[in-house]
Amino acid sequence: MDICICDVTELECLRAATAPGGPGINQTGGSQLLAPGATSVGPACRSRVKALGSKSKTLHVAVPSAKDRLTLSDVACHALGKATTPESYIDFGGGIIGLSIEHFYVSICCRLSFAQRMLLAYELCGYYTIVPNPDYDEEAKSGEKAYKAKAVTRAPLATVERLRTFAKNNPQIRGSKLALKALKYAADSARSPEEARLAIVMLLPHSMGGLWPWTARDGLSR
Repeated sequence: MDICICDVTELECLRAATAPGGPGINQTGGSQLLAPGATSVGPACRSRVKALGSKSKTLHVAVPSAKDRLTLSDVACHALGKATTPESYIDFGGGIIGLSIEHFYVSICCRLSFAQRMLLAYELCGYYTIVPNPDYDEEAKSGEKAYKAKAVTRAPLATVERLRTFAKNNPQIRGSKLALKALKYAADSARSPEEARLAIVMLLPHSMGGLWPWTARDGLSR
């Protein structure tokens, strides 16, 4: 293995790999994740990551510790938080691996807003993913309401319980507390981003902008 991608880079590659027509992902089982250093990050390695679906200018990689970080303007190195038990990792092929879905979610929570954390949980545990809209330019030129991204169907990559269990069992990993707060209001099996947003509004308490607890005048019982 050459590098271990994480954060936004892994999210982009996950979305591309699991979308219809994508190569899919291979999750190993029962292995202790040992992130390689980032010394092999070069033009050839970057090209392989781009081919996997990464679009961002910054390459996000996990490294064994803070001392292994590189000082490159277009590479963000994240010190790997060691899980308490062996965990799977994702083999994207070509020497590129990624964190397990559970570890990836907990780690990326540090850079997401509360709403983004909930929406990502619904996506990972739902029947859809977000990909670039290939027809955006054509739709924009025609005067239609165009979106740069769209939702496509795919099988769930995780469950809320799996994400929650990993976060609970690994409080030493940065992002675990933020993940647990968001997962309190997440659910499995959403079929679209619109369904996820509706569920979030229904489940969030009034103090957080939601509708819970429902009142009798809403036509729903408590």
